[in-house]
Amino acid sequence: LTAIFSLLGEVLSGGYVVHTVASGIVDDKVLAGNAPAAILILLCAVCIIGLANILKIPIATTHATIGAMVGFGIHRGAVMW
Repeated sequence: LTAIFSLLGEVLSGGYVVHTVASGIVDDKVLAGNAPAAILILLCAVCIIGLANILKIPIATTHATIGAMVGFGIHRGAVMW
């Protein structure tokens, strides 16, 4: 049952999620052509996931990635609330 509804969620609304993550969290002008910023966001997400694993805290990769993006956006003042 979980597999069926997970698949339905991905098929029916996966495109909206991808669009939001790609351009709905941090202003596009801040990330466009800024490869070091993208690498910094990914490194922060990796550090969060690594720390959570060391501390035995369950965390989703998506949660860490979105958190890193929002943190970067707050730092740059470009979060699209």
